[in-house]
Amino acid sequence: MTLTEFEKQIATSPIPVVVDVWAPWCLPCRMTKPLLEELAHTYEGRVAFLAIDADESPEVARAFNVMAIPTLLIFERGELTQRLVGAQSPSTYATLFARLAGEPTDADTHTAFISPTERLLRLGAAAVLAVAAAASGQWWIGLFAAGLAFWGVYDRCPLWQAIRARLFPG
Repeated sequence: MTLTEFEKQIATSPIPVVVDVWAPWCLPCRMTKPLLEELAHTYEGRVAFLAIDADESPEVARAFNVMAIPTLLIFERGELTQRLVGAQSPSTYATLFARLAGEPTDADTHTAFISPTERLLRLGAAAVLAVAAAASGQWWIGLFAAGLAFWGVYDRCPLWQAIRARLFPG
């Protein structure tokens, strides 16, 4: 698919489009592809799904600065609104499709989408507290800073996702 064909398809879509940039030789891509195709079938008519082979369409991958695969590009009203790099948990993909389809999501799973501004604020506050802890020698401030830093990145932590899945199944 050429970049022009891709952009035309995205721009004319009346529904959100999830673009999976993948390659046949990529093991994580082959693992996530069946799940993404199943979700695309489940949400057919509400969320469009497009798989782009990075080897066959390098122009598209370069245009959107895809440096690693699998990468999901999410387009809403023709605009790129979100990017997920690397294989994600099945619940993350399910939550993404549900959100794009306009369905309500669990209170536990909505946190998988921390805005970049919110993430930056959390990590910035953690950095300020870490400096204050180092300057004052107060270990408890450092512990609070570590907790705040984790709060800024927990949605990307595979260890936390595994623990949460065991603690809160379903």
